[in-house]
Parts: sequence; C-alpha cells; structure tokens
Amino acid sequence: VNWAGYIRPAGDAPPAERPVAYIVILVNTTIKANGYNQDAGAAIENMILTGLEAGVGSCWIESIEREKLREVLQLPPEMLINAVLALGYPNEEPIMEELAKEEDSIKYWKDENSRLHVPKRRLDTIMHYNRFAQHCALPSGNETWKVLLETSFEEEAYLILGFLKNNGIPCFMENLRFHELPVNFGDMSKIRLLVPEDKSAQAQKLLQEKEALEEGR
Repeated sequence: VNWAGYIRPAGDAPPAERPVAYIVILVNTTIKANGYNQDAGAAIENMILTGLEAGVGSCWIESIEREKLREVLQLPPEMLINAVLALGYPNEEPIMEELAKEEDSIKYWKDENSRLHVPKRRLDTIMHYNRFAQHCALPSGNETWKVLLETSFEEEAYLILGFLKNNGIPCFMENLRFHELPVNFGDMSKIRLLVPEDKSAQAQKLLQEKEALEEGR
C-alpha cells in the first residue's frame, strides 16, 4: 500500500509505527460483477466504527499496488481487490480545518510540529434540506459579512437569497440547525442570510422595494 500521497515522504509511517493488521476487501465477481462498491463501502465503514469503539484506529486505503498484492495473496482471477483497511493504535490527533471558501484545497498537511491538519468542507455547504439549493460562495477572510435577515421560514430564505443573487449581491445562507447546541425546535429552524457589509444598505433597499411592490399587488 502507499501512504499519505499529499505529504510524501513526511506522511510515510516509520517501520515501528506502521499498522499491525490489514484487512483486504475483496469482491467475488462470480457473485456480483457490478454495483459492488456500495456493499464494500458499507462493510468498510462498519469495520471502521467497530474498531473505533474498541480503541483501534483505521485508515481506508485505495492507493494499492494491486497486482503485487494479488500475487502475495494468491488470488484467483474472479476476486477483485476493492480496498485495504489498515488497523492499529493511533499515536496522533489530527486537527480538522474548516474550509474558509468552498473552492479551497482539501489537501491535508503537517505543520512544523508534525501535527496533521485535515481540511473539511462545512456541513451547511453540502447538506440540503427538502430540496437541492445552489449555495452561495462562503464568506472569505477578506470581507466583512453582516447579518441581513434571520428567519425560521426556509422558503422565504431561499426566495430572498435567489432575489439578491439575481440583483448582483453576494449572499450567504447559514442554517443554524447544524451549528447550535443544545438543539431545540427554535434553533432547528433558524436561518440567517449574510451579505457583504458594503452591500448591506443596497440589499436592505432592494428588499424594501420588493416588499412595497408585493404589497401594491
């Protein structure tokens, strides 16, 4: 197997710290020739969770020299190597880094203290509620964002978000359902719309004009 590709050789495990066991996940193509990735993925995830419960760490590896491994295990042709799950006792605590912008790199890295940092996308940029919605760009560190509106009505939030985008105003929707603890019914339905501070007055004016127009009808 190959170690952490983004940070080689810094991510290569020294011999004394390599996993103590490996599970090779095989697919018997005489039983199932297509659509097996879902089955294999579910089995691997179950093994990861079971190991974690027992204090055993794991790493799902797909960067594998399959032909060499096939020779070692003397696999017949109908058996495909789907992935390898490495098992061992963790000796580090990686730091999760929340992506500042959706287009930022997800490549992990090690800092000057050899601490592993793993970027992750924010949940509210990949989770959709009731319907698919195109999320606006995440707030960047170069702009100051201001709360324009708080509402408990998702339909209203999506309509206003689309209206502002169509009028050229960047808008970011933050669903506090995923961020506030402890969770109660009120928190679960709270949504905030944010706009750049320098666009706030323009956005407020547009919403007032929109409201007046709708009342006139």
